[in-house]
Amino acid sequence: MTTVQIDVPDRLALPFVNLDALRREIYEDFVLGMRQRGDISLGEAAELLGVTKRGAIELLGKKGLALINADPDDTVEGRERLSSDRSSTK
Repeated sequence: MTTVQIDVPDRLALPFVNLDALRREIYEDFVLGMRQRGDISLGEAAELLGVTKRGAIELLGKKGLALINADPDDTVEGRERLSSDRSSTK
């Protein structure tokens, strides 16, 4: 495992109960950020964080992140494609 050292201003570290809580927050944000970019799956994120998939979903919500991380244009195109596929099979 790679170890990374970062400097955090004291005023940003103050709200945390201890350094472990701060480390956990930074690690969660890092892992969930990788998931949001599509670098890892939800399952991989959950495994890295030591939680269930449901726990990872709840963490995404707690942090205000979307469960579906598709580009809005891709979502619209997919919906349109699905709609046209359904109408052509009728």
